[in-house]
Amino acid sequence: DPASHKRVPTINRAQFTSIFDDDNYKSAWQYADGYQRNIYEEEAKTINEIQKEILAISQKEEPFDVFICYKETDNNGRRTQDSVLANDLYHQLIQEGLKVFFSRITLEDKLGTAYEPYIFAALNSAKVMVVLGTKLEYFNAVWVKNEWSRYLALIKQGKNKMLIPAYRDMNPYDLPEEFSHLQAQDMSKLGFMQDLIRGIKKIAQADAPKATVVKETIISGGNANTESLLKRAFMFLEDGEWNSADEYCEKVLDIDPECAKAYLGKLMAALHVKKQDRLEDQAEPFNNRNNYQKAVRFADEKLKTELVGYIEHINTRNENARLYDIYVRAKNAMSMAKTESDYKEAAHLFETIDKYQDSAALVQKCYEKAEVVRKDTILFEGKSKMTGEVISNYEAAMGLLELISGWKDADEMIIASQRKIEEIKAKRLERERQAEIERLERERQAEIERKKVEKIKKRIKKITIITMPIVCVLITFVIILKTLIIPTMKYNDALALMETGKYSEAITAFKALSGYKDSTNKINECKYNEAIALMNAGKYNDAMKVFKALKGYKDSTNKINECNASILEGKYNEAIALMNAGKYNDAMKVFKALKGYKDSINKINECNASILEGRYNEAVALMDEENIVEAYETLISLDGYKDSADKANSIYKKYKVELIKKAKAGDYINFGTYEQDNNRSNGKEDIEWLVLDKKEGKVLVISRCALDCKQYNTRNDNITWETCTLRKWLNSDFASSAFSDNEKEMIATVTVPVDKKLEYNTNSGNETQDKVFLLSITEANKYFSYDNSRECKPTDYTVAKGVSKYKNGKCSWWLRSPGVTQSHASIVSVGGVVYGYGNLVSLDSVAVRPALWINLDS
Repeated sequence: DPASHKRVPTINRAQFTSIFDDDNYKSAWQYADGYQRNIYEEEAKTINEIQKEILAISQKEEPFDVFICYKETDNNGRRTQDSVLANDLYHQLIQEGLKVFFSRITLEDKLGTAYEPYIFAALNSAKVMVVLGTKLEYFNAVWVKNEWSRYLALIKQGKNKMLIPAYRDMNPYDLPEEFSHLQAQDMSKLGFMQDLIRGIKKIAQADAPKATVVKETIISGGNANTESLLKRAFMFLEDGEWNSADEYCEKVLDIDPECAKAYLGKLMAALHVKKQDRLEDQAEPFNNRNNYQKAVRFADEKLKTELVGYIEHINTRNENARLYDIYVRAKNAMSMAKTESDYKEAAHLFETIDKYQDSAALVQKCYEKAEVVRKDTILFEGKSKMTGEVISNYEAAMGLLELISGWKDADEMIIASQRKIEEIKAKRLERERQAEIERLERERQAEIERKKVEKIKKRIKKITIITMPIVCVLITFVIILKTLIIPTMKYNDALALMETGKYSEAITAFKALSGYKDSTNKINECKYNEAIALMNAGKYNDAMKVFKALKGYKDSTNKINECNASILEGKYNEAIALMNAGKYNDAMKVFKALKGYKDSINKINECNASILEGRYNEAVALMDEENIVEAYETLISLDGYKDSADKANSIYKKYKVELIKKAKAGDYINFGTYEQDNNRSNGKEDIEWLVLDKKEGKVLVISRCALDCKQYNTRNDNITWETCTLRKWLNSDFASSAFSDNEKEMIATVTVPVDKKLEYNTNSGNETQDKVFLLSITEANKYFSYDNSRECKPTDYTVAKGVSKYKNGKCSWWLRSPGVTQSHASIVSVGGVVYGYGNLVSLDSVAVRPALWINLDS
């Protein structure tokens, strides 16, 4: 296995003998120790199950007359000359009426499956093997030698078979030693082909049975009448006429009430099975059915073994499917795990199937990874705490790291933390020592400064005694100057400024006088005069600020009202001018600011009407110009003005088509509505679609999110896309609720094809005619390049409906292709993997991603 690097048992040389009865296996087991024996037994169980499957498939294959063994391609992947020669031989033998195994053609429809069952069946049934080649290395190539060596072994066991070596462009003595006792044929020799075919026909037809009439034996006895009736019943079954088949089986039972074949026929009719061996393909065991129990009761040993075998096959297959589903979920959980708890959850899943495949080993591996994550997390947390210069950080880090001592570099980090703690302590002691030195130095400097101050004080005292009389005279003069002479001069200067209209400067001057004479009244008078000047100049807002600051001085309150009236009238006239100029939005802003002044409210309504009329006329013009997108969006913005809603509705389809035409593969578009936020009170939400393809005037889209959670079919029946209940729901209930009448007309009815070649050879049914559908396996691989591009999130509504949502927020979603049986349907997993095995169709936790073609010419 390239992912886990674990050895996976397989078979390339099948045999009828069980591996448990093989002499080499017995010897290996005998000489092995206890540990080795456990491994051998587990691998042998797996090999035994694979061998049973190979034998079951091979027993259904038609016998071959001739097996052509050759090398198809060389080391460079080119077709060999051997392949061309084998192709010529194959067509010659086919013309002679022989049934020939030629891998290039015979296995053509088996692509994607294991070839061993078909090779094994052909090796055992073919009477002649022709091994042809042009080089010794081609004869000894691994797969070529695998086939002819097994055929020689069958001959040695006494089987009536013949191997014919055929060579060209080489010496016959260079053929493998194992062919030395055989008569080899030279393909370059004249008449080689005729001689070879004649010899093969003699051998192949020597044991051909003579024509005989085979009569069917009735298991429970009876007479010729029951035999004929049974033949008719089983012919009806082959034709799918279930009621007629049941009726004829009843007639047989009227004659022979213990006829096992008749009960078998009734069982097949009830289950809608055409051939007996297809009973093993039923979705569920049917051993509780009365007709089955009676068929087993009255059957001979051969039929009883077959019937019981079908039930065992179904139970084994379903159990394997259950185990495989859990195994896949566990593997996905393991691959996506990030935390310790994630790995432990994956381990718990594997523990529930610890006997399945390598689950037991993966349990241990999950716990090991969980332990690694746990220790790495502790290591990371410890490392993150080793920061700064705080001792407690490093002590906390050491406490964590000691829990994982010995893990990676935990011990080195513990030592580093200890060193850091010692370093921090040393730095702290050094800082304390330095602080003490600085304190002592400060005290010394302070003492020096104190002595200097004392000297200066003594000197000042002497000077003061000498200069005191002079200072007193000067102080008296300064007081007179400041209190009388200077204020009078400044007051006169302020009056001069006021008289010349320099009010701001005058106010500053009066304020500097600090109440001298009537300077306070003069300040108010200046402010009033300044406000009057601003008002006269039309600067009403500035004037009002000054009047308000005067707080009722003179008639300032009346002046404020006059300013307000002048401002409103000015704005009103401004709005009228904007309105007359056709600038309706600007005019409305001004009218709204007037808050009902004059007829401003009526004017707002007039502006609105003019805007709507202008946009309506603009939309009509855009419609005339076929500018559909802008026209539609303009009409919708008019909120029903005049007939805008009707006009918008009339061009809705064109609008949608124009938007969709602009989209390319990988873009998202809105189309239709559906409940998504699980809040029905706010209505349905727009559906977002991913564009997958554009061709022939149509666009293929798939919903971006999983829109709902539905069963593929309400019962685990043999089902196809054509007959499933999910198809009916998508094209009826979903289509009706998600799309308007206009949108429904835009959805194209298309032919939905079927997958021709599926991994499990299940029946895809017939092509259908649908509007809404699911993607097939082929389409899911075609339109999505990577697994993560197929990942899908469910809506809240889909989650509420019960969809299985994984930790990454993603969910699995249905594909229309069948799965491993007709009761399974393929899906895309939570990780975006196309899962051809599928889930049971009745599973109600898988999401739905509708797809549809939108017709751009509609």
